[in-house]
Amino acid sequence: MFWPRFFAKRSLPIAVRASPAAPCCLALLLASAASLCAQTVQTTQNVERAELLRTAPGFPPAPVGSPAPVEGGFAAASPNDADLGQQQILKAVEQYKAFTIQLGAPIYYTSNAALVRRGEQGDVIIAPGAGITFMPPITKTLFMELGIQEQIFEYADLDELNFQSLDMIAGLV
Repeated sequence: MFWPRFFAKRSLPIAVRASPAAPCCLALLLASAASLCAQTVQTTQNVERAELLRTAPGFPPAPVGSPAPVEGGFAAASPNDADLGQQQILKAVEQYKAFTIQLGAPIYYTSNAALVRRGEQGDVIIAPGAGITFMPPITKTLFMELGIQEQIFEYADLDELNFQSLDMIAGLV
């Protein structure tokens, strides 16, 4: 073995020098520690199983009695009403909104603002816009769409390319 010879060559106190029985003692110590750890894990698992079996499975039993009556959209009167205040049962009502308003101010960059083959020039475009759309229902799944949108395209350097766009929309959705 390598390590007993290593320590034997050094001048160490007698109490520190390794003996041939040291690896056996170390192996015995590690085996007993592993066995103790395994017993602790097994004991913990047994305790957890016992706790699971002690509690009743499922949900707690429901209280015996009739449900609280509802009178005209309100909960029935009870002696504790003064503590709770006035209670009202509310139900959300889905409502269709036919109008849509759109506002936006996108900013673009183009490397060829004039769309030419030679002499391209890049520029920044600011294009604020607004629109309103009206979509009344015709049937449950068919809607009529009426809208108008205005958008202004303004170039930062090339003012001669500025323009406006007015779009009107009519159709079925």
